[in-house]
Amino acid sequence: MPKLIPLTDPIQPVESPLTLTALKRYVGGSVELVELLSGDIMVVNESADQPNKSASSLAGRPIFGPAVLCSPSEIA
Repeated sequence: MPKLIPLTDPIQPVESPLTLTALKRYVGGSVELVELLSGDIMVVNESADQPNKSASSLAGRPIFGPAVLCSPSEIA
C-alpha cells in the first residue's frame, strides 16, 4: 500500500491506484519520480525546499517536501 511521508506528521497509508491529480495533492505541486534501489518509486514535489528527514532516510538521498512511497504498479 502506498504511504504518504509528510514533513512532520507520522507516515500515513494512502489509497491506490495513485492518479497524477492525487499525487500532486499529496506532494503539494509538480511531481518528480525518484526511483529507489528497492524498485519502489518515491514521488516528490520537484520544487520543494524543506528537507524531509524520514523520506531522505528511506531513499538514501536528500528528499525535500512531502513524499509518497509506492510501487510502480500503484501509479495509475
